[in-house]
Amino acid sequence: MPYRLIALSSCLLPIILLSGCATLIDGTTQNVTFQSKPEGATVAVNGRVLGKTPLTAQIEKGTTQWLNLSMDGYEPETRPLTTQLNGWFWGNIPLGGIFIGMAVDGVSGAANEFIPSQYTVALKPQYTFADSLVQADKKFSAIEFIVSFRAEIMADIAKSGGRYLSTLFETLKIPRANQDDAIDRIRTLSEVYHDTRRFAEMTVDELMQHGYSPGHLAR
Repeated sequence: MPYRLIALSSCLLPIILLSGCATLIDGTTQNVTFQSKPEGATVAVNGRVLGKTPLTAQIEKGTTQWLNLSMDGYEPETRPLTTQLNGWFWGNIPLGGIFIGMAVDGVSGAANEFIPSQYTVALKPQYTFADSLVQADKKFSAIEFIVSFRAEIMADIAKSGGRYLSTLFETLKIPRANQDDAIDRIRTLSEVYHDTRRFAEMTVDELMQHGYSPGHLAR
């Protein structure tokens, strides 16, 4: 039995040396997952369209890879797919394949692995000049409304509703599903910022940055 095992190992060793450890064990492709906020963005790697997010695809490891995410109404995002040396690459040394195995792994791309193997990209809304003017006008209106009626707004928040609070939500186009969260944020900011104008500015900025983006205000 030991003789047969040694003989089998002798037969396999040249294959391993000629193939390269990383190439033989991990292969020349790797599964990479792409996600976006919002979902449904088109995924392209080196110009080749792979599908829409969320998506997991096999990507060749042998060349420099560039990821591009695009979606109507949003700025396209481009970034490199970063790699590091595969741990199996160094397995060529104890097997005696420091030249042949490493060369094979290097050419095949198996010497590398994608780190990270999952990408999540938040896409930025794309605005026209007219959109920006509308957004700026609504932001200014919301700030001035809070400055004028801070006490009334806080009274409405204390009873979880009222016409002043409703007017603020309507001005900022905050959906009903998000209004409870908005109330909590306004209440917290009122405890931090005692200067009314500063409170108004921070409140509008906070609502815009947490699910109530300028894209909502521009519509």
